[in-house]
Amino acid sequence: MKFITAEEASKKWEIGLRTVQRMCASGKIEGAEKISNVWMIPEFAKPYSDKKTKNKVSKEEIVEAYNCFLFDNFDKYISFYSKEHSCKSQITKAYYCAVESYRCFPKIDKMAAYWNESKKFLNNTNSKIPEISLTMGSHFTLGIFLYKKGIADKVSKLISENLPVFEYITGHKSGLDLLFQAELAYQRGNVREAELLGYKALFLHDNDPDIKSGISSILAHIALHKGDIKGWNTALEMMDSIINSCENELTKMSVEIAKAELLLSAQKVEEIPDWLKKFDFTGKKLTVTSRVNALFVHLSYLWRNKEYARAIAFSDMLIENSGQYYYTSSYSMLYLYIIMALCYHKLFMDNSCIKYIKKAIEIAKADELYLPFSDYANLLDGVSDAFLKENEPEIYEKVAKIKEGFTDNYKSIISLLKASDLSASLSDREKEISWLVAEGLSNAEIAEKLYISKSTVNYHIRNIFSKLGVNKRSMMIKHLYFNDK
Repeated sequence: MKFITAEEASKKWEIGLRTVQRMCASGKIEGAEKISNVWMIPEFAKPYSDKKTKNKVSKEEIVEAYNCFLFDNFDKYISFYSKEHSCKSQITKAYYCAVESYRCFPKIDKMAAYWNESKKFLNNTNSKIPEISLTMGSHFTLGIFLYKKGIADKVSKLISENLPVFEYITGHKSGLDLLFQAELAYQRGNVREAELLGYKALFLHDNDPDIKSGISSILAHIALHKGDIKGWNTALEMMDSIINSCENELTKMSVEIAKAELLLSAQKVEEIPDWLKKFDFTGKKLTVTSRVNALFVHLSYLWRNKEYARAIAFSDMLIENSGQYYYTSSYSMLYLYIIMALCYHKLFMDNSCIKYIKKAIEIAKADELYLPFSDYANLLDGVSDAFLKENEPEIYEKVAKIKEGFTDNYKSIISLLKASDLSASLSDREKEISWLVAEGLSNAEIAEKLYISKSTVNYHIRNIFSKLGVNKRSMMIKHLYFNDK
């Protein structure tokens, strides 16, 4: 056990030296010993409650302590809770307990013990604590609460059991439990279940922008998986509505990051903000969770921009420094390892590629998170499939089942999105006709389907050719749907 002197304790606790010495002499500091006329105190000891040593604390000071945690100033947050405080009112005591729960973040069961104390102080009052959040600017709940492998189902149950208490003290229904379940179902390849849970969360939550952003994100990913262009557009419109209606710059920033992640998934690399491309956070006030999300967006930009060596170096830095964050997400590490595998494969370093595939599988197996191996299988040119087939046949079968239809659906929606960009000069009717041409319909069949004359179809197709600068149907299809200019 380490000891500090009374003088050091005086500075640490911000109490006068003589007061500390008197407390030692009167037994108010457990474990204190006088050695050679110097009081020595155990490093982690605390003075017993003493009215003279307590600082009266206000609700505003407690919220400020929470903000220190929110923006990754954890030392200052811990310093606040290492001191003895007295609270004037029941409401202040409720705030104190609620914010103190973040000492246990992200362990829901341990946080809930503090929430219950806070609830007791709030009973018979009309007050709530709306300032605190469990997502803190993140749209990935798995990325927050899956802090170690093998706990996904346990965490899902704990969130469902304890979230009502959190919702009571904050005064609003968050929908976080349903969002967590939707993300977990999706990462396990249960796309239909994930979609149902996502829409359920959408209807039941109280317009929490972080939760709404998470819901739109999961629904957009499901749309990519299903090849559902309408679902994709609806999800993106939902994100834009949050950005346009929200006055909070911090929330806008977190949704901008979430949208950038989706744009990268849809291969719209050029549309993400420059500050994420350049990894320039100057002047950006980001929470600890939104900063992690921004780091991953930048990493995704690097490898999608074929900057594989830079992506590997950046990933190495994230892995080496993961311990500097108050919590490290198992879910985040899973994606880091898969991206490392992808980049090494693109650099023809397949021994290193396999090394990181193994690391990713170790995490994925613990919670059955097999969707990433489906998402990245084509990019890995079958390397992960071959490894799984030989070494993990049961997982290979599950991944193969998840992949059924996914590749074709994904290619289809990406082609449609590219066509949407390229065909900006076309009218709605011309776009409709171009899609039917791409489906292989003749002019007569198109006319019958749209209840227009064949000559009208011919007229529209001539206009499309003119606008695109082509003279054949095959060239039009390539230009619109395969970005072949």
